[in-house]
Amino acid sequence: MSFSCVVKHAQVLRHSLSILMFLGRMLPVLTLVVPTVMCGLLKYLFTIMVRGTVSQIMQFSHRHEQQKQVRFIILHYQHPIKVSLLISVILLYLFFAQEF
Repeated sequence: MSFSCVVKHAQVLRHSLSILMFLGRMLPVLTLVVPTVMCGLLKYLFTIMVRGTVSQIMQFSHRHEQQKQVRFIILHYQHPIKVSLLISVILLYLFFAQEF
């Protein structure tokens, strides 16, 4: 390997490092990458917030509907044996439905 070849490799390496250090030719790429990454990150965070909110609303609505059904059943069937039987069936259903 000749001295001129070593000098040429050193110059190429120095030039490559200067491009990386001072963002010479990479500036247009970075001006596009940063907003794109920020947009994706904000979209992801917004999606997580919306999913959490909708999930809470749906759980509340489902729980409210179940409570209304239990109240209707208790009011409709006033006999104590029927009420206790229905409550035990509902509790068993809720217990085993939670496992799946």
